[in-house]
Amino acid sequence: MTPPPKSGSDAQTSIRIPSPFLRRADALKARIAKNDKTAIALGGRVSRSAVLKLAIARGLEALEAEYE
Repeated sequence: MTPPPKSGSDAQTSIRIPSPFLRRADALKARIAKNDKTAIALGGRVSRSAVLKLAIARGLEALEAEYE
């Protein structure tokens, strides 16, 4: 699974994210950074934002598959 490409049409949105989700995303940053393939797909910068975008992308794929 590759994260979606960055584009000039990216939209900014504001949502409240539970603190436990943010802690989990922060904990994943270092582990994802060690995975060359994923880190490269994220542009080499593994940030909280990048981890959350990856989680959203994977979650959407799972939901789409579930509700085909």
